[in-house]
Amino acid sequence: MAKKSIPALSGSPMGLALYYDDPASVAPEEVRFKVVVPVAAETPVVAEGGAAVEVLPGAEVAFLTVEGPYTSLEDAYTQLFGWVFSNGFKPKDAAREVYLKWGEAMPPEDWVTEIQVPVGR
Repeated sequence: MAKKSIPALSGSPMGLALYYDDPASVAPEEVRFKVVVPVAAETPVVAEGGAAVEVLPGAEVAFLTVEGPYTSLEDAYTQLFGWVFSNGFKPKDAAREVYLKWGEAMPPEDWVTEIQVPVGR
């Protein structure tokens, strides 16, 4: 981002992660994921090396908001996917973790993460 003079946006969300595999089913070194930093809408789309500026497509999502450390996320995923399947939905794309409130100086119990699962029928 620095090389291309692309500033990160401040505020919420602080960032996102997209997970294409279930970490409980795939070896940690094989989990496919992307780390996402929000940028201004007018930033041009570009791909270079392992980095890219791309548009995250909109989607209908099932979501769950988790307050506290990331150790709480595994149970939240279980609850969210349970709800998705029990209500007749199917996951359509990578699960998203949206980091709404986070900071290295902030105590983990104050972190807020929204887990989103793009869904369809």
